[in-house]
Amino acid sequence: MARPPKKGLDYFPLNVTMDDEIELIEAEHGLEAFAVLIKIFQKIYKNGYFIKWEKKEQILFSNRISLQIEVVNEIISDCAKWGIFDFGLLKKHSVITSRRIQEIYLHAIYKRVEVEMEEAYLLTDVSDIRNVVVNRVSDIKNSPTTDVTDSKSTQSKVNKNKSNENKINENKEKEVNKSNQNYNSIYFKLSKQLHEKILINDKWFNNPDLEKWDEDIRLLIEKEGRPIEDVENVIDWCQSNSFWNSIILSGQSLRKNFSKIIIQMNEDKVKRSGNLTPLPKSILDQINESSELEEEYTPEEVRKINQDAEKYRKILDEKRIKGNTENLHHVQ
Repeated sequence: MARPPKKGLDYFPLNVTMDDEIELIEAEHGLEAFAVLIKIFQKIYKNGYFIKWEKKEQILFSNRISLQIEVVNEIISDCAKWGIFDFGLLKKHSVITSRRIQEIYLHAIYKRVEVEMEEAYLLTDVSDIRNVVVNRVSDIKNSPTTDVTDSKSTQSKVNKNKSNENKINENKEKEVNKSNQNYNSIYFKLSKQLHEKILINDKWFNNPDLEKWDEDIRLLIEKEGRPIEDVENVIDWCQSNSFWNSIILSGQSLRKNFSKIIIQMNEDKVKRSGNLTPLPKSILDQINESSELEEEYTPEEVRKINQDAEKYRKILDEKRIKGNTENLHHVQ
């Protein structure tokens, strides 16, 4: 009986100079994060070029390295956040891999006769690599359990793959482009900004569906006409506010409460700067004229104009503060 084809590697390269992203992980979590990362790399390359990261794998891995599962998941999440692992595949498929991991794997297996790779997890172009067979989603679900042992079956499989190669590559390119477009869009960047600000207040906050947040923020900007700069400012402000940082925990809650937040944010800016409500032009004109035409106004008239202006300003400020207070009572 033929021996099953080898999938994994016996060793993998480790640079003597670490990338900035790995140093960031060490800075945030200490040396135990580096140990976790090396253990994950060992597990990935032993399996091939990716591992599944579902609940079962998380429990077993944490138990084997004697580290709490919450700590391990936090390290893995930050690795994805800083680009050490692919964020999209971890979120969508619960798979840990990266473009660099796959490139190292492909370089190591170039002498093997045939290597199967899953199209859904590919992050690099393999169209010019002759010994790689790409399994589509349907192939993964319906693939036979027996090994290919004769040259006729192998050749048939290679021919089938070649006949569909153009279509596979075209679909893969569309999927990658769409993924890159999503993760490079301003809406996704704003979603990440909100998520990172939330993590500052609650480092145990669960990994959200950023694609859903992306859609809510897109509607906020495109449908409701909110300027991007306003959205950025509101995200920063609401997560530094002791009231709103416990309410705005998703793109949906941001969109729902945006009007109320921006009113209170502007009110807060006015209070901090000490500025009062601008006076109407008619009163400002009178004040300016009183300084330019001193001969036409007595000191008593100038004092009367200033008193009227101050009275008008106080009325406007009271109405504005009352309106903001009523709006805050309607926060859901």
